[in-house]
Amino acid sequence: MTKTHQGKAGYRVWGGIDYSDVQKEIADSNQYKMVVADTMAGIVSVQYEDAFIWGVRDKQDATYLHRIAVDKSHQRQRLFEAWAKGHEKWQARRFVRMDTWADNARLIRYYQSFGFETVDEVMTGNTSQLPIQNRYLRIVMLQLAINNQE
Repeated sequence: MTKTHQGKAGYRVWGGIDYSDVQKEIADSNQYKMVVADTMAGIVSVQYEDAFIWGVRDKQDATYLHRIAVDKSHQRQRLFEAWAKGHEKWQARRFVRMDTWADNARLIRYYQSFGFETVDEVMTGNTSQLPIQNRYLRIVMLQLAINNQE
């Protein structure tokens, strides 16, 4: 979804992106793309610790997803769900975690349809360890338990 399309659809949009953070994620191989029939369907940023948002809950047993973007032509195909669950089994982590704006009930319900459960609602701080786009936000923390015993 483009920023313009998101705004017109009533979704909140990022005011800015910390591009140095994105470049570091790419260099660290923590940016993933979802490809369908040789077409990029979406991207997601992955972290393996996120103490600045998750605090004491971060016990290095989860993968944290940020900046999920899916191309309009691939929305409602649940690509993200299959990718997240498959990636977690490969990483042998217990949870997939994410956060989103607390005032976006529609998006929260969408993630809950994948099995994510609400863990908490918090206000982020203004630490330099957080990317610009993650500062001073009221967010909902969501978590999906992964069964790695299959």
